Amino acid sequence: MRNLILTGGGTAGHCTPCLALLPMLEKQFDNVYYIGSENGIEREIVAKTHVKYYSIPTVKLKRSVSVSNLAIPFILTQGVSKAKKMLKELDASVVFSKGGYVALPVAIAAGRLKIPLVLHESDMSLGLANKISARYATEVLTSFKETASKVKNGVWTGAPVSPELFGVTRGEGRRHYGITGTKPVLLVVGGSSGSTAINREIRGILGELTKKYNVLHLCGKKNFSPELKGKEGYFQVPFESEMKYAYAAADVAVSRAGSNSIFELMAMKIPALLIPLPKAESRGDQIENAEYFRAEGVFRMILQEEITPEKLLFEIDETYRNRLNLTLSAKNYGTFANAKIAERIVRASLKQPPRANSRAASPRNTRA
Repeated sequence: MRNLILTGGGTAGHCTPCLALLPMLEKQFDNVYYIGSENGIEREIVAKTHVKYYSIPTVKLKRSVSVSNLAIPFILTQGVSKAKKMLKELDASVVFSKGGYVALPVAIAAGRLKIPLVLHESDMSLGLANKISARYATEVLTSFKETASKVKNGVWTGAPVSPELFGVTRGEGRRHYGITGTKPVLLVVGGSSGSTAINREIRGILGELTKKYNVLHLCGKKNFSPELKGKEGYFQVPFESEMKYAYAAADVAVSRAGSNSIFELMAMKIPALLIPLPKAESRGDQIENAEYFRAEGVFRMILQEEITPEKLLFEIDETYRNRLNLTLSAKNYGTFANAKIAERIVRASLKQPPRANSRAASPRNTRA
């Protein structure tokens, strides 16, 4: 019996690509399980599927000086110990990790148990969790060709994109949000939890934007603005679990520059203005992603610290005006790589010799 363990979390971008691969992987494995954090966003996302979810203690490194960082070794040790127990009891054949701090204990546990571990790195450079996990990995799959050449056991596969994104028409997407009229739809998305900075800048020029666009704003649960509810031409959505509707409705987009969002926008042929997360708030990966695709003529880009109301409005208008050229440039990139990624995961699982009593049992007292 072959059992696959999926892991990854901390943000939706470390979870949803795993689920994009589900249709293919479930044809190849007897059982598919997910290991994530106790209260992270990945738990909420996986709960909407039929995949069994198990939780472990996890801890995130804060890049600023913080007393909470002192607890990292203790909590990480707990997480690895519990992950090892789960992997044994679930009789894991292979572990597939999309990274993030949530995945680190599972990856380390897999390495110590000699269970094949396949990682996927979405960004131009490896995140901290994947840098550590790569020491134990059978293969490190990458979205960018340049990244694979810099990593031991690196294999360029491209990025996983959910097949479900392609099943909605433009009209269906607009009706989903109640959007009418002939104005183009501007999709604004700042990541799974929303971006306070992008929200502030967009709302600062909302009067001008709604003269030209219907603004579909995925603002984040904590950033919903009751006073703007019902404003003509403005459609607020705290969180969208079915991005197929948002992408189908959109004619142009403003987005953070997380790799998953970038590849989804390319797959859906949506011209976009990227506003990467600043280095002060990240490791700089989104800036790398955005600069790469700006140089290739696929997207426009503006740094958050350079934004003025006039410049932001100009860049949005230019993105829409040049939409055909941007879309044509995006066609040079293979973004729908699920088959290749699934193949590497299956291939790795075949390297794992069958163990006695291979029938998986649910770990007691571990189901979240």
